[in-house]
Amino acid sequence: DSFTIIESGQVPDFPGLLSTINNQLGLWLGVSFLVIVCLVLVIGIFFMHRVAGPIYRISRNLREVASGTLPEKITLRRKDFHKELADDFNQMVMHLKQERKESQDLICEASDRIKTVLDNSESLGKESTQYLQEVVRKLRELLPSDKKQ
Repeated sequence: DSFTIIESGQVPDFPGLLSTINNQLGLWLGVSFLVIVCLVLVIGIFFMHRVAGPIYRISRNLREVASGTLPEKITLRRKDFHKELADDFNQMVMHLKQERKESQDLICEASDRIKTVLDNSESLGKESTQYLQEVVRKLRELLPSDKKQ
């Protein structure tokens, strides 16, 4: 449009042309800025999700362990951060579960043996019998409800 004016010999409207270029450039820069901001936000949210998600899961499971519950294995997504920490946590929980099971088995065995002694021995005095019955009762209280007899 402006080049046609130059070919015909008329003096072009440079201030108007510069104003049009300036408006178009401003619009292009504004749209570019918004696109870049949106991309940065999406990438930032995605990155934070990969960091914060695993931390949240590990933190939640740590609270479960602190309350006495041994949670199931933490499974993270392929590209999540903190996989080594989750693996260490899983090993710790597995070790605690094994120790808990061994302790429960030992308590069951000890209380069963004491009960057997009580059932088969008439030579124990009343005080010893009551003491051993109390020991058996306290040992059984340490067991979860599914292991009590």
